[in-house]
Amino acid sequence: RFGRGGGGPPLGFRGGRGRPGRRDAPGGGRERGGGGMSGGMLSYKAFMAQLDDDVTPSVAEAQYAQYKEEYARLQLRQFFTECQAKEWFRARYDPMVLERQAPERAREA
Repeated sequence: RFGRGGGGPPLGFRGGRGRPGRRDAPGGGRERGGGGMSGGMLSYKAFMAQLDDDVTPSVAEAQYAQYKEEYARLQLRQFFTECQAKEWFRARYDPMVLERQAPERAREA
């Protein structure tokens, strides 16, 4: 899911100080459902295009690192939410299911 282009920074991300058309500008940015992450992670170039022109490279790099961490965290949460009720997921990670399968696994070992 970590691709280039599309998407935007996570909702509530404050990469700079409100330029028109940006997510953090009042009334700015594109509205989209699903938490604003549906199009994939921004490339560094696309992320930089959203920042103010006076942002220093070191500040921009720090903000992009923060954006990537938040993006990964949200992707992980989305994956968990989507998969937690699926049988394969529960068989692998649900402690109750694992406990029921323990005797069978012990016999096979």
